[in-house]
Amino acid sequence: MQRNDPVLSDIIQKINFNEAGLQRQVYFLNEEGLLCHLSKRPSKSPRQGVRKQVCIPHCLKVRILESIHSEYGGHLRFFKTYQRLCENFF
Repeated sequence: MQRNDPVLSDIIQKINFNEAGLQRQVYFLNEEGLLCHLSKRPSKSPRQGVRKQVCIPHCLKVRILESIHSEYGGHLRFFKTYQRLCENFF
């Protein structure tokens, strides 16, 4: 699905052709071939520092949000739900 997303497929293509620029600094393909993002934002998590986040195609954003929301009963409020998402997804 990442390769069918117009924004993510462009980044993947640039990585595959070794084009220099921002994409090579903050994006990479993991061992499974998934596009990931390196986040240097501070985190409330004990895993402070650089986080590796899977880049989510636009078509899956609602499904993942609903999954995180329902997994924790929907009572975490915005900030905690946002933090959970940011730990692993970009």
